[in-house]
Amino acid sequence: MKSDLSIDINNPKELAAGLDDLYQRFDLLWMCCQPQAQERGLTALDFDARISPVFAAACSALTEALADFFRQSGQTRMVALLGRVAAVADQVEAAALEKLNSPQTDAAITRVVNRARDQIDRELAKIAPTKSFIAKDREEHPEDYRPTGGNGSRPQLQSSAATQND
Repeated sequence: MKSDLSIDINNPKELAAGLDDLYQRFDLLWMCCQPQAQERGLTALDFDARISPVFAAACSALTEALADFFRQSGQTRMVALLGRVAAVADQVEAAALEKLNSPQTDAAITRVVNRARDQIDRELAKIAPTKSFIAKDREEHPEDYRPTGGNGSRPQLQSSAATQND
């Protein structure tokens, strides 16, 4: 695999670094799945689009497959390394979820949303500082806003030629 990737999977340092890097993990997955993907006419970009929704699960499966490979070949050191890599990945994911679900994150999101709302209000105030355009227009031209008949539809505007003939 080293000729196609910059990772030598038999080198613990390179393998750990490769599994830690998002792009190299994708490259490893692509290298493992490339023959089957190409049989189905998929390019690397097509593969990326299809694997993105399940990328975390695919990475876990890759780590498990590598561990099985090393276990079968008697390389217990590599199996232990992959176990540590998986444990660290789980800890990082748990820490990220904890941070995302924290009251501090909720407060930060609320502040950003409130700032955006304030900015929108300021921009709208520049456009219509007193009343909205529609409210002013409704007061100045109430006939355009009165429904005709019982169906609530607006009256049809008549052309100037039609009004002159009446």
